[in-house]
Amino acid sequence: MKSEHDGRMTFYNMMILEGFIAMVWAGAAMGVLNGGLAAISMLHNAPTSVVGIVAKNMLGSVGGMIAVIGVIVLPVTTGDTALRALRIMAADALHVDTGKRRNNLLIALPIFAIVAGMLYFSKSNANGFNLLWRYFAWSNETTAVFAFTMISVYMIKTKKPYLMALVPGMFYLFIVLSFILNAKIGFHLSWTLSYVIAGIAALAYGAVIAADGKNQNGAVIAADGKNQRGKLNGW
Repeated sequence: MKSEHDGRMTFYNMMILEGFIAMVWAGAAMGVLNGGLAAISMLHNAPTSVVGIVAKNMLGSVGGMIAVIGVIVLPVTTGDTALRALRIMAADALHVDTGKRRNNLLIALPIFAIVAGMLYFSKSNANGFNLLWRYFAWSNETTAVFAFTMISVYMIKTKKPYLMALVPGMFYLFIVLSFILNAKIGFHLSWTLSYVIAGIAALAYGAVIAADGKNQNGAVIAADGKNQRGKLNGW
């Protein structure tokens, strides 16, 4: 992107497209259920089989082939991008020179070992894939909280309407925190207690981000003013 202005075209339209894809598959799942092509238990316990039913019974030969290829290609390319990004982030955090193939290989090997272990667990354990998928879904949404945090602080520092990022961040935090507090894969608390804790955490999150962002904004303004005075004095 050449400037911040290009972000609307890039990210907003991609969010619309992601939402459209989600609605297509939601409609397909409802079609499978309402058409009597699968029982409710299958929709809950075997999502991958639902893809096969949609491809075979609802899209025809050509559409089914495209759907199956899309379902296969998207995770593969996403995994490739994610592992590549993780390797680069690890190298950056460890201050490793990525211009050398040996260094890239040394960083990639532990990552591949962890992924291989996760794949083995998902195949060897009857409920392994579903368990890993639930943790992945939760961590994926939790990452959005950190993204909203950075956006909120940036918008506060640049004197932009930061509530449009802070409020969704509070909402996301409430959702992911209440889920992990209640879920069996988490702390298994009651819904009432989970909602109370998540609500308090979301309000505290919003207050801390707003206060910290404004403090940083003041520090930036003070530093800029000092620099401007320095320039006027011939520094």
